[in-house]
Amino acid sequence: AGRNTLLEGASFEGSSLASVLDHFDADVKLLTRVTLGLAKAEIDGLVVRVDGTDVVDVLAVCEVKRNPNDLGDAISRYRETLAFLCGLDGGYDPDEWRTKTQPTGHFERPVPHLGLTFSPDTFRPLAADWEDDPIPPRFHLLTRHADLTGFTSKAMAKLKRRVAEFVDDDDDAFFDQLAAELAADRGPLDAADALRLFRDHAPDRLHLLPAGPRASSSSSSSGESAS
Repeated sequence: AGRNTLLEGASFEGSSLASVLDHFDADVKLLTRVTLGLAKAEIDGLVVRVDGTDVVDVLAVCEVKRNPNDLGDAISRYRETLAFLCGLDGGYDPDEWRTKTQPTGHFERPVPHLGLTFSPDTFRPLAADWEDDPIPPRFHLLTRHADLTGFTSKAMAKLKRRVAEFVDDDDDAFFDQLAAELAADRGPLDAADALRLFRDHAPDRLHLLPAGPRASSSSSSSGESAS
């Protein structure tokens, strides 16, 4: 069952990212699962254009979430990732981003990927567009139509695991502790907040797809549910 779930998720991710190309000209490339030697992140998809001198122009940074309840965490994480790539002071902790590729904890050295070179100059134009926008610039979020439960995938897994351990149905302390654990795991942004942000600031960059993994893309803005 676990393997089938992984394969289904990969199929949804691939089909979703391919559908994003419908929103761009034909002379672009879609790069998937881009790591660039990053310490804390993998970029699901980059839509890029390459000129004759191999200078890469990043047109879109894409995150795919099969579970729409994970949208809030996705935005929060990519704010930090793009702050690192753009070199925005205060947007990330350099100590958490140190690698052999970037030993200072800042994105300073060019990184090759599939014959292309990504340098600090590649992502700096995104910083110029950021300003006070709560949605990271050129950030596209892809998910499927589904009801919001209020629990991220991580929180739901913990809830199921902890409930399976429960024995005494009169143990109020157990539920109090579980509620405290779930509250402590909450990020700064939940899924409903994320949908409102896209509705208000970037409705054209929120792509809600039907539940089937092979469905075509449609842009939408929603309030309290991804439907």
